[in-house]
Amino acid sequence: MAESNKTGIQPFLRNDQYNFLKRQVKIIVQAHGATQDKGVLDATRINAVEKVLEMLPPLTDEQKQYILKAASMRESLQAELYLAKGRDFVIPFPEITNSEIRTLFPKAKKIKIPELGRSDAKRMTYMSWNDIRSERKYYISASAGDDRLERFI
Repeated sequence: MAESNKTGIQPFLRNDQYNFLKRQVKIIVQAHGATQDKGVLDATRINAVEKVLEMLPPLTDEQKQYILKAASMRESLQAELYLAKGRDFVIPFPEITNSEIRTLFPKAKKIKIPELGRSDAKRMTYMSWNDIRSERKYYISASAGDDRLERFI
């Protein structure tokens, strides 16, 4: 189970979903700088928030309230504070060991595994590396909603 943060909301966003939310918030803030037309601003806010909600699984009321708050962003500083709080809601990329990597790629007998230095797990969407010897690129991504890993060659 994921750790809850100081707001009590469980992490619910993958890094790619957080980045999409960030782009939509930027669109809302840019619209406020570009126009004063209430109709255009309302349409921009509604469209941006709906796009985010469509890409997410069903949310709790608290999670949905956080996403809906994106529509109220007007200035860059306000958006930065909102998004900084949103980092707490990002599900970290699962820790992975060399043996788990070998299990994910059973046919790659002489796979060269990269150094597994710990990056910021909340900023990782996937892990990839090039194996020069086999002339292959390997990808590992976390499955949506759980700690399972998926592999791609």
